[in-house]
Amino acid sequence: MYETSDLLICEDKSMDDDLTLADLIADPTLDTQVVAGGTALDRRVRWAQTSEIADPWNWLGHDELLMTVGLNLPAAPDRQREFVRKVHAAGIAGMTIGEDGLAPPLSPEMLRECDRLGFPLLHTGPDTPFVVIARTVAAANASQQTRSVLVLSRLYQVAAQQDLSAKRSGDWVAGLCGTEVAVVAGLTGCPVIGSKQVWESAHRTHALATIRPSSLLVPASASLDALTLVHLKQI
Repeated sequence: MYETSDLLICEDKSMDDDLTLADLIADPTLDTQVVAGGTALDRRVRWAQTSEIADPWNWLGHDELLMTVGLNLPAAPDRQREFVRKVHAAGIAGMTIGEDGLAPPLSPEMLRECDRLGFPLLHTGPDTPFVVIARTVAAANASQQTRSVLVLSRLYQVAAQQDLSAKRSGDWVAGLCGTEVAVVAGLTGCPVIGSKQVWESAHRTHALATIRPSSLLVPASASLDALTLVHLKQI
């Protein structure tokens, strides 16, 4: 059963519209306001994820909203700035901090960095559980999530059909996910799967659970959502 706010968002937006941070803020039942980075409220939100780990940029993907009570937020101003830079570089749509009294004070340096980068920093009131925001986003993006599940299904099917040379090229990933990726060997740092161009350009690195150490490289500009990324690592 979705909350009333879920239904309001679904009724107001057509299947082809993108849910934005501005839409979430405009819903009074979510009690969420802008703290900094208000120039980028047109950012699309595909998913909303709670995380208190120290490196959420390695787990959340493009256009996903980070929801936290601030346990993962460092206290020092310079480290807060670095935190903002990393979540912004990962393509995370924005971050909302819940009012639970657990977050350290937000430094002026952090707020200025959000404004400079155009990274929306939000505040959610104590009477709004994060699950309500997550359900609102899920309801509004239901059709997109269905498409994502179909992409995942095709990933497994196509991966099983590739011969060794095709698997090493990684072209089938680009065809399905819209981005090239690479796998590099941990001992040599050389690519063993995929494009050398990814290896030489700005990218994010994700450790793989392989017998010999290896990592998946994803271009920093890639718009892979967290669900697809998890399954791509498994494949």
